[in-house]
Formats: sequence, C-alpha cells, structure tokens
Amino acid sequence: MSTNSNSRPVLDVPAEIVLLIVDHLDLHDLFFLSQTSRRLRSISKRNWVSKLGEMPVEDKLKFWYGLAYVLPDYWACRTCCRLHSVDPLDIPSSYCGRHRIHGTRLLYGYNLQDHHKQLALKYKRLGYDHALEPLLRPHEEIFGSKKYPLQKYSARPKIDNNQFLLDERWTLTPKASLKDRTPRPKCNVTVCAHMMLSATELRWNHEGPKWVISVDGLNERLFLQLWENEPYKQYRCSCSKCLTSLAVEMDSTCCVVVQAFHNYGPFSSPEDEASEVHLRNAQTISIRRVRQWSEFLSAGSLFVDSDAVA
Repeated sequence: MSTNSNSRPVLDVPAEIVLLIVDHLDLHDLFFLSQTSRRLRSISKRNWVSKLGEMPVEDKLKFWYGLAYVLPDYWACRTCCRLHSVDPLDIPSSYCGRHRIHGTRLLYGYNLQDHHKQLALKYKRLGYDHALEPLLRPHEEIFGSKKYPLQKYSARPKIDNNQFLLDERWTLTPKASLKDRTPRPKCNVTVCAHMMLSATELRWNHEGPKWVISVDGLNERLFLQLWENEPYKQYRCSCSKCLTSLAVEMDSTCCVVVQAFHNYGPFSSPEDEASEVHLRNAQTISIRRVRQWSEFLSAGSLFVDSDAVA
C-alpha cells in the first residue's frame, strides 16, 4: 500500500465494485460521493435538480435530511422542502420574529421547533459544545394578570442517549384574597399536540382554594378536584399518541404544579412521524416568514463544479 498521504485507495477500486456500492447508497450519500473526485462523479453523475424535481415530497425530505445530518451549518425544512442556513439567534427561548398560533403558547417565550432538535442532536454528535449550549439553555418566565392566575413556566431541554428530552413545568398560583370568591376564567395549558389541560380556581367560604382541572385528548377525559387539605396528591397520565407524560398536583402553598416530560427521540428522517408528531408548533411558520429570516440552499447551489475536485 502506498505511504503517500495524498493517495486515495478508493480510486483504485475497480469500477464494477464501485457501481455495486453505488446501487445500494441512499440518494444523499450518493450526492456526497459525487463531490469527492472526478472519477466518482462520473460514476455517480446525476442531474440533481432534475432528479429532485421528479421525486415525491417524502423522498425529497429524506434527501434534505440526509444532507442536513452531515452539514453543520444547515438544517432541513419540512415546510419549504429545502435546506436553510443556521441563524445563531434562532433558539427555542427567543421569539426571533416567528408566527405562532397555539393558543396559550402565544404567552410563552419558549418555542421548540423541529430544526432546533435537528441542530442540537447534530451538534452533540459532532462535539460542537459552543453551538449546542444556546439550544439547550434552560428557560424560565413569570406572567399573569388580575383576571388569570399568576403562572410560572420553565423549560429544561437536554440530550440523553441521543434522545432529545424536554421537561416543562407550569405553576398556577391562587388568589391572595380569601374574600374574593369569584371564579377565575379557565387557564389553558397546551401539554402536547394532543393534550390540553384546563384549570379553574374556586373558593368556598374559608376552606381555601379548590382547583377544578380537566385534561382533554386522552382516551377518556380526566377530571380532577384538588383541595387545600389534599396537598401532594399527584395524578399521572400519558399521551396515547406521542411520548409525553403528565403529572398534576397541588403543593403545600395551594399552587397547582403541572409537569410534562417529552421525549422527542433521535435525529430522524421525515418518515419517522412517531418522534415528530408531538412537536406542538412544527408547522406554524409560514413560508413567507421562513424566506425572510433564512436563505434557501438548493441542490443546484450545493453541486460543486467538476473542475473543483480531483
């Protein structure tokens, strides 16, 4: 074997063997192979723009996700079926000009999207800790009004065993005055794409607060009543359509604590709907908005001129 550091043993493989290998490659792998040398380009040559134009949307997305898995500065967009360049200011805890439509989620400054998961898992695999840190930064905020209960919200994402996990917590605070027995309007919490929790605080004489809580989206609707004399009584349930578990309890201060734990799975191709279906706002960005804050990267612009490779 040659000791020349510039030698390329793969170029010495007979063309028949290379063709057998090429026949078993996914399209995105074939694309990367075509960028390595003139010889391999001639073997794997394709009109990529034309090829993509003939493919169904599912196959196009698989191609872009395959490229995004390798390219550190780009992510694959389901909405546009293209690659977009990474915006370092686009993190889950930043509004970043996005259009959101999920009810009470409009109140929260935490907006996890599919590409955040893509990039976090990729940066973790590549060891890009500096780029990973903002995507996994914990988020906390407090909001409310005289009309609605004071709410504390926190989101703590992490990656464990190549799985993207998110721990969310809402704390609903009762009224300060025992004299005010007027029921407050319902406070809605979007647990996942399938479950919605509603909480209403009532007061009866001086018995302390009573919370009436319902959870829609389960096989059977969950209906709870939490009283001041029953702190720490916890109720648990899980979503039947995604990997989300829910726990509800009232603590010693009569606050209702709602905790949701999500497993968004590994970096996955678009056909793996099980790991993507419960991203609550994965489709809330309009194409017009996307074009405003991130540039397209098409197959044509990715393709390197043959003169640029050996």
